[in-house]
Amino acid sequence: FKGGKVNIFDIEEDYSTFVPIEIQLKKIQFLYLNQDESWKELIIKSDSKAHLIKPITITLDILKSIQIDNFDIPIWKISGEINSIECELNETRLFGLLKLIQMIPFPDSFQNNPPKEEKERKKIESTKKKYETIEDMTPVKKILHEEQQDLEKQIEIHENDSQKQRKQLQFHFLLSKINVKIRRCLLEMSDLTEDFLCLSLETIEVEAMMKTYDIQLNFSLENFQIIHYEFETKINEKLNIFSRKTNSKLLIIRCLLTSNSNPLFASEPYFSIENQISIEIN
Repeated sequence: FKGGKVNIFDIEEDYSTFVPIEIQLKKIQFLYLNQDESWKELIIKSDSKAHLIKPITITLDILKSIQIDNFDIPIWKISGEINSIECELNETRLFGLLKLIQMIPFPDSFQNNPPKEEKERKKIESTKKKYETIEDMTPVKKILHEEQQDLEKQIEIHENDSQKQRKQLQFHFLLSKINVKIRRCLLEMSDLTEDFLCLSLETIEVEAMMKTYDIQLNFSLENFQIIHYEFETKINEKLNIFSRKTNSKLLIIRCLLTSNSNPLFASEPYFSIENQISIEIN
């Protein structure tokens, strides 16, 4: 943990407004080794046949507001970033990993059927009978009427109250690239391989704003490519099976989530809709 300048958010606030925390995890990697390989030697390298996921760095910047009376400033600002994830799979290592996972012993399954005595004790009463019992004990209708009146009073709150919504959390996450390269073995059960297929996702971005009455979520994907290395085009390029057609983002998803307990539920931008989701595809 170290306090320092936030390098992900483009923020110009004075640190007298926020308490900064920076968390960074470096050299996160995933290796599958054969018996004759030493992990102590390979873990120092950034690239080897044993690396299924090459070393990555995760950066997380957290800002905690100290001006709790200012509704325009979020209580928490969190931003995270991963530069890229490089994943390389060959048949030998992948099948070895799957075989290893299958060998892991799992706990015995729990008994599905409860004992007979327990079933007999849990006899379900009819809904009507339960309601009659509760109504005899408490003035249910009166309570429901009072709750309805309280709800109607809340709905009458002026639209200007939307300005008083507290920004509780502002979140931003950026993953620049994910590359998954699949390599085919030239000899059975060996590390002698050649490129076969590559899946690539570019610029994955997630933004969120959590306020008193709603949550706004935005997700975008710049591009998704599938490249087949066995085939070539007329201009001697590897065959691009799938990718976006224009330079605009491949996928954009926008969400506005709220509930009918929101006093501004009937007004703009909610219009009495709990979950609004917009999807744009290039």
